[in-house]
Amino acid sequence: MSTPRITLLCAALALSPGLAAASELLVTRFDDPVPNACSPRDCSLRSAVLAANASVKPVRILLPSGTYQLSRKPLASQPNDDTRGALQLRADMSLIGIGKTPSHLRWSAIAVGHAQPLIRVDTLGRKVSLEHLRISHGRNAWHGGCVQAGGGFGSLSLTRMILEQCQSEMSGGALFYYDGALQLDDVVMQGNSASHGGAMALLRVQVSSSKTAVRGNQAIGTGGALAVGGNIWDSRNWVEWQALADTEFSNNAAGSHGGAISLGMHNLRLSSSGKFRIVDNQAGNDGGAVSSLGNTMLASGAVDITGLIFQGNRANLGGALHVRRDLHVENSWFSGNQALAGGGGAIHLADPGSALSVSNGTRLIAQTSFQGNLSLNGGAAVHNAGPDVHIENASFSSGQRYQQLPGATAVYSIGSADLRHISVFEQSPLLLSPAMNRALVKDYSTQFPTAQMRLSNSLVAELCHAPHGGIISLGGNQYGPRGWPCPQLPGLDQSVSGDNALGVQIGSFGGAFPVVGWPSDGAHRPQRGLGRSEHCLPVDVRGMPRAAGPCDSGAFEQQ
Repeated sequence: MSTPRITLLCAALALSPGLAAASELLVTRFDDPVPNACSPRDCSLRSAVLAANASVKPVRILLPSGTYQLSRKPLASQPNDDTRGALQLRADMSLIGIGKTPSHLRWSAIAVGHAQPLIRVDTLGRKVSLEHLRISHGRNAWHGGCVQAGGGFGSLSLTRMILEQCQSEMSGGALFYYDGALQLDDVVMQGNSASHGGAMALLRVQVSSSKTAVRGNQAIGTGGALAVGGNIWDSRNWVEWQALADTEFSNNAAGSHGGAISLGMHNLRLSSSGKFRIVDNQAGNDGGAVSSLGNTMLASGAVDITGLIFQGNRANLGGALHVRRDLHVENSWFSGNQALAGGGGAIHLADPGSALSVSNGTRLIAQTSFQGNLSLNGGAAVHNAGPDVHIENASFSSGQRYQQLPGATAVYSIGSADLRHISVFEQSPLLLSPAMNRALVKDYSTQFPTAQMRLSNSLVAELCHAPHGGIISLGGNQYGPRGWPCPQLPGLDQSVSGDNALGVQIGSFGGAFPVVGWPSDGAHRPQRGLGRSEHCLPVDVRGMPRAAGPCDSGAFEQQ
């Protein structure tokens, strides 16, 4: 075979630690022979990895374009033999494709009857990077179909990578990684599958991502794209994911919980300083985008979300989110999500159970817009089946429900609900009974007999409904002509005869998300002076500062 041009060659006998001073190794063949000393004219990928493992300094392994096929299956009598099975990366190193197209690493079609990933990485205090590679057709009977990595205090970096068509019988169809930092830049994970975490299973990992797409992956059980913890039930587990630029989880599916992401006795934080979209995912049970089963006794199962877009996700309960314990959502947008068999077209808040008295849960939704979400019943946007939820600076529009009762096009609550600075303008009628287009519903339950829905400094153009008088006003509210059933405090609330008097319009949220509220044309509106200053927030839904003293009603303040 022809030998590619070499920029910096490994020395002969580089397998010897004493001679492993070279910083680059060039792979010269695409097959998987018995490993030997990596020489300039004869260096397989496996031989190069073994040489890098023996090196005293970081090594860059260069792979010209082509398909590298592993064929050396592990022997049952020698399961830990590094000369067979998955490539074992045990030192600081980089595997880099150097052609115009990604170098392809896969198991050979003749290597049947094995259950091995392509790469195993020991990141204990090490830095390992994979770049410009396509990895496919890995199989693992345990965790990680393409890549299995972890060890603690190390990092794994994937750049210009494709991980596809890998399978894991347990968790992490493409990637299983624990205890470390994970960097994703220009990465695609697609067409992978597992019991849990169709694309990834992560434990105690800090992730940063840019130009990353996790799409079309499938989990038989939980987490079509990502399972936090996989099937490992460890209350100390957590994942923090920060999107630095475009990141998208799309068209993933789970048979039960979490069409995109699932977590059990674990904690999850998702944040974005760029764009993080979770769209068109589906779960067979709950949480079309994210499902958190939670554990209140161990104060785990909390979800923290900042700056995300949830759009077009579907599940029986909680079209986008199903959360059993703590939830914090801020600066986000929920659009077109669907609960197909119950409540919570966008968000379903489940009852965390009796253990809440041991570990008090908190549910806060702030600076968030809901548009065009749909549910069979319950809340088309937010369904609260638990003891308490706080919603601040939120905008609700165009919610839809299929059934007449019980339910609301914006917020439905069994437990307590504090709503302040919200805007509700539901232009979509109830699909089967337009006359019952109720936006806010506080239903009675013997489980929470004294719970109330408290409304302040809000703009509500639609119906309120509380069978046992469970909605009260704290003042500063504006009601449209259909909002007459909503509670009013004389001198502190006001009704108007027509929607035109409200001046309601769809504005922008940070230049990206739509939001219902007052127009910014400077025109006088009747809400001036009605707001209660003690219920004002420092900034509105757009992040604009509110004036001191009594403030406007609704999600954003007239500027």
